[in-house]
Amino acid sequence: MNFIKERILNRREGQIFFWGSIIYLLLFISSQIVFTHKTSFSFILWMGGYMPLVLAIFYFKIGGFKKNYKSNNFDSALMGVISIVPIIVTIFAKLR
Repeated sequence: MNFIKERILNRREGQIFFWGSIIYLLLFISSQIVFTHKTSFSFILWMGGYMPLVLAIFYFKIGGFKKNYKSNNFDSALMGVISIVPIIVTIFAKLR
């Protein structure tokens, strides 16, 4: 538990990774249980199963799991943008 608290929950990027993963997994699970027809946000619901893996890869690539990692604004913005990519794709697809 100390590893999770120290390396994930005490850093901005780690909190984006953690809460984004939980939200996307809840969306994915609820879409598998409740939605039986195609909705306008089906891409977001479908990507919900894969976004925790994508967020974990980016968190690993920016060095978030390292003990001496220093958080900066660029890495926080990168994680924020990566976490909303399915929403951006859905909006642009609707505008097209």
